[in-house]
Amino acid sequence: MKKQTSRAYWISVSLLVLTFVIATFCAEPQAIKHRFCIYQLKDFRWNEPPGKLAEVGLEDTPLLTENDLVSYDWETHTLTLTKGGGKTFADKAKAGFVVIADGQRCYRGRFWSSYLSSTCNQPVILVNDLSGDTVQIQRAYPSARFASGDDPRPDERIQRVLRELGKLKEPVSATEQKSTKP
Repeated sequence: MKKQTSRAYWISVSLLVLTFVIATFCAEPQAIKHRFCIYQLKDFRWNEPPGKLAEVGLEDTPLLTENDLVSYDWETHTLTLTKGGGKTFADKAKAGFVVIADGQRCYRGRFWSSYLSSTCNQPVILVNDLSGDTVQIQRAYPSARFASGDDPRPDERIQRVLRELGKLKEPVSATEQKSTKP
């Protein structure tokens, strides 16, 4: 009798472990529910090749979504956020982020602080002065001349989504500027 109880116990434990393993490794990828969002990356490895962006884990909830966004200035990549929205990024220095449009990972960058003595060759969001309601995604830090490769920020997928959401501030063309002058 004791042998049967022990055997049933181990079979139950084995099935429970097997269920956990299947659920963990066969789960569907994280579904993105927002059209525009910024997620913090899990286990961020800065030297990971850009082609691996689709495989990098995201935190469970986005740091920012289109609901937090009042407007996005396409020319300067400045985000105007709802009241206090910039505080979301306050304690994130050196963490990685990814910008997502319609569920597609467009590019990654880093939260940075001007107090850090090093440069950053990827897009950055400075986190040491977020008292206002605007955040700029800079090309690199401390300036664009420290960047490497093509600028990933003017991604057509992001521009299309922001335009459809009515959040995009597009640059005024020279023709439009002349026609508005008296």
